[in-house]
Amino acid sequence: MDHEATEHSYYVLNTSLDEPTCEGRSSFGSSLDGRAEFSVRERPEPLGQKPDLDKARPNSGTQIEKQKHAPTP
Repeated sequence: MDHEATEHSYYVLNTSLDEPTCEGRSSFGSSLDGRAEFSVRERPEPLGQKPDLDKARPNSGTQIEKQKHAPTP
């Protein structure tokens, strides 16, 4: 890996839509390495684009409809 995304190193993402972020050592205060302050991001905005996923391989444990070469009803 050539690049570590350090801009994301010191915050907690709350991905729950209906629960507040639990308070803990990693959600507030100085980081253990002393380089930043921990913080919380409630309801973060997605980064990047929507993924374009291919169909699953046959016999991969997915629903038949989600697999390549699935029989049509």
